[in-house]
Amino acid sequence: MKKLCLLLALLAGPLCAAIKVSHTIPEWIALADQGDPVALSTMIDAYSKNEIDEKSMPLAFKLFLKSAEKGRLASQVIVAQMHGEGQGVAKDEAAIAIWFLKAAEQGDAGSQCQVGLQYAIGGGLPKDPKTGLEWLRKSAAQKYLLAHHLLGQIYAGGNVVPRDDAEAIKWFRQAADGGYAQSQVRLGSIYAQGDGVPQDYSAAADWYRKAADQGSAEAELQLGVMYVKGQGLTQDYVAARAWYEKFAAHGSSTAMLNLGELAAQGKGGPQDFKKAGEWYGSAVELQDPRAMFNLAQLLATGKKDVEKDEVGALALLYMAVQTTDMTASGIYQKELDQLAARLSSKQIAEAKETSRSLE
Repeated sequence: MKKLCLLLALLAGPLCAAIKVSHTIPEWIALADQGDPVALSTMIDAYSKNEIDEKSMPLAFKLFLKSAEKGRLASQVIVAQMHGEGQGVAKDEAAIAIWFLKAAEQGDAGSQCQVGLQYAIGGGLPKDPKTGLEWLRKSAAQKYLLAHHLLGQIYAGGNVVPRDDAEAIKWFRQAADGGYAQSQVRLGSIYAQGDGVPQDYSAAADWYRKAADQGSAEAELQLGVMYVKGQGLTQDYVAARAWYEKFAAHGSSTAMLNLGELAAQGKGGPQDFKKAGEWYGSAVELQDPRAMFNLAQLLATGKKDVEKDEVGALALLYMAVQTTDMTASGIYQKELDQLAARLSSKQIAEAKETSRSLE
């Protein structure tokens, strides 16, 4: 019996230690404030996972500030971020810079990138391009891909330092080779336009595909365009539709407009005016004046499976004129005037009322 009791006693320690004690966020804050290192680590993890409720943010901020002042790197980064988001404390550009600078001096690559950008463009820190580039290079040396991308943008822009296409492409390529989708898209654009390099549609398509495979909406659009035009790729309307549909899933009215045009033209599939109208309608809901114009033309004439509706067409043209730039507005106005000339004053009044209700 004594041996059994002794065995149970020996087992009790590890067994109890394996049981995770659950606490609320305020309880974890209280424990961390008392110096419990596990509780502080739990709170840091909770912040990274967006698990701290708004009501607890002020107390959490005080906890992280206390820890940051003692030099804890993760807390310094969090304090900077909380100042940036106004979480539990007022937004404060100066405080953001101070805490990111402290974290950067401890070697945090993300903070070095933030500090570099702030020095480069002058936000929270005095504008100092030379110092900004130094911090960005330190961050890039740690393979922080955003820093590579920002260096590319700085050299490509010519606003912070003199424009240097070769240097910009070098940094974009390093980020792109590391899998940074935005740099892959930028390289695709550079090669497609021949911006600082010989124009090369094939290389552009390769970079766009790499980015699109990571879900880049812009790359999906550009691949669709290249398949339609046969630039760097064999012209393929079926493939173009597939890429446009991916882009449309992101809520792009441009992709919806392009899909409508392909459906109306019967490219990449059978001619389908009804489907074209549906795609245009989806883009109209996103206030795209080009789609308003296209759908108006479809309704004004009527097509297979699309009932003629001149009043609806005129309403769309009124909307298009109101929501576009001056150049396109003239084109839309001409179409509007021609259609209105065929309608009665009652129909015109109805169209105006419909357009107002749809705004």
